[in-house]
Amino acid sequence: GLRGALGKLFALAENYPDLKASESFSHLQARISTLENNIADRRELYNEHATVNNVRIEQFPDMIVAKLFRFKHQALLQ
Repeated sequence: GLRGALGKLFALAENYPDLKASESFSHLQARISTLENNIADRRELYNEHATVNNVRIEQFPDMIVAKLFRFKHQALLQ
């Protein structure tokens, strides 16, 4: 939802050259892009760790500890 709203905001800014040229708006766009990249990086890191967890709780001898402590499969983020 947030990505769609931001897309609409940036599309709307295309119609207003003064806004698009504004230093504050350019700074906002750069910060949002950086934030989106950071979120994507963290999502990728989480998915890597969740995948390792999901594989290890199925392998012997890790499965013994996983069952003992009731470790569960982790869903991956989209």
